[in-house]
Amino acid sequence: MKRNSSWMKQAIVLLLCIVFVGSVTPSAFGKERKNALPQPELSLYSSSAIVYDASNGRILYEKNKDEKRYPASLTKMMTVYAALQLEEDDNREIVLDEVMFRGLYEENASMAGFAVGETVRFKDLIYGAMLPSGAEACQALAIATKGSVEEFVAEMNRQAEQLGMTHTHFVNTSGLHDDDHYTSAGDMLLLLEAALQDERFLEAYGTDVFVTAGNEVHPYGVELSSTRLSELEALGIPEDFFEGSKTGFTTEAGKCLATSTWDDDVHLLYVGMLAEGDYYTHDHFADAYTALTYFKEHYENKVLYQKGDLIADLSIKDSLHRSAGTFYASEKIALYVPQSITAKQIKKSVEPLASLQAPYQKGDTLAKVAFTYEDLYLGEMALNAHQDIDAHPFLYILFSIWWWMSDSLVRLLVIAMIVYMLIWCLHRYRRKKRRRKSYRSALLYQRQKR
Repeated sequence: MKRNSSWMKQAIVLLLCIVFVGSVTPSAFGKERKNALPQPELSLYSSSAIVYDASNGRILYEKNKDEKRYPASLTKMMTVYAALQLEEDDNREIVLDEVMFRGLYEENASMAGFAVGETVRFKDLIYGAMLPSGAEACQALAIATKGSVEEFVAEMNRQAEQLGMTHTHFVNTSGLHDDDHYTSAGDMLLLLEAALQDERFLEAYGTDVFVTAGNEVHPYGVELSSTRLSELEALGIPEDFFEGSKTGFTTEAGKCLATSTWDDDVHLLYVGMLAEGDYYTHDHFADAYTALTYFKEHYENKVLYQKGDLIADLSIKDSLHRSAGTFYASEKIALYVPQSITAKQIKKSVEPLASLQAPYQKGDTLAKVAFTYEDLYLGEMALNAHQDIDAHPFLYILFSIWWWMSDSLVRLLVIAMIVYMLIWCLHRYRRKKRRRKSYRSALLYQRQKR
């Protein structure tokens, strides 16, 4: 009995050890980030502003980027963006009715110059919303694509949610003031970045003057001019400095601007909001010019990898593909940093997952390359699987079972059952062994007795 008690104690200790080993959580991906590169001190009129390096996915400067702001006519970027997702035919003809103008004159909304009853193209409305900031063009786009302004505004909010605009809520298509119609500079930048991926949006955004198709009301079309032309002229800024822009203004929103420019092959985006002023002041454009000029004069691209350079050679356990963890630069890879930092001073650290083990699907992140300068974090680049990475069949089955058991409670229960079965089998084996020994002893005794 003592022997059995001791054996059971050993089994319980073994069970506890295996349970605790099975529940260990793997170390978190990556390392704790060091201090980021300090941002410059810029003197801006705008209460909120953000400068973003879209080529490398890095915020270069921010000022109250998540603070609640009223977007005014920056709203029309979302109106146009959402409409473009809903309608592919730029030449679709739309008859403008009174509903599309309802309430706009009473609110003294900015207008593009369209008239009730005329037939225009979908493309004409896009440019009417973007260049002169026409509110009637916005409501016409809403009704033409979703049947009503209310349904279209719901679509705007759905698009905002998909883009991760967590500080945004729309209640109209034009940006007329409403306390429940708000956003942030950071959210507007998310919208601008997404919208610039659409070629039709980009074309309208960057156009200075556009003439609509002629019709029965306007035989020679309507000439639409961008609101930025007078701003640039007043400040003496070259017309080709900005790639394009969308402006906005109400008393509550102040002067707002979303714009962008290029510094060689680096795409710089800017959003500024709540600059004090009126229709005749230009502080929002002055801010954009100040911020973007700073980075053009003080930053430049530093080449980290030339095309064909080896980036990393990762060891992936159980993989059937030996080269699956080898990464080469498919094109030149550079980082936009202050001119005083040389490429040789930028440290490149490959940070793989805590445990790289096949299988993986194409596109899965296997590691990241972190770029640092001294103790400053500059940015990072993901290394994603460029193909499906299969595992050895037998190992794949074991891995799949373990993945299914990734839930801690399930894993503990399964491990406990396995250990119990092992203990039970061991106990049965010992009992049988003792019985055979007793049987042999009895048989030997009978033979000796004879």
